[in-house]
Amino acid sequence: MDENKKTYELAFLLSPELTEEDVAAKVKEIKELILTAEGEITNTLEPRRQRLAYPINKLSQGSLGTLIFALEPAKVKDIVNKVKQTPGVLRELLVVYEKPSDLAPPPRRRPIAPPPKPFTELRPEERVPMPSVEEIDKKLEEIIK
Repeated sequence: MDENKKTYELAFLLSPELTEEDVAAKVKEIKELILTAEGEITNTLEPRRQRLAYPINKLSQGSLGTLIFALEPAKVKDIVNKVKQTPGVLRELLVVYEKPSDLAPPPRRRPIAPPPKPFTELRPEERVPMPSVEEIDKKLEEIIK
């Protein structure tokens, strides 16, 4: 990969009205846009039909695909504009790609308290004798006075 190229991830949502052949043609068209701009495609996640969380243009489904590619930063804006103008593309999102190993490790969580120990009987020598009711009353009288 060229030193002045950055790695990007382009996610795109295609219309559900497109047939499987049309979806494949749109993906090929987007790939050709990247390759004609002297980009290098490193990974492709083929579009698959997905239900949307909310309607987009009154559509509740779409085909979601992803391309990971390397390209010079000056040419990225042109690629994104061409993808936006491509008929059948409902949404697109371009981000600078970071490999999972390059990401910071997740923050450490506080350790969970250990489970309570099960109840065990005291041995006879560890038992404290229970005071009688009279002894308790006598102690209370002393405290009150």
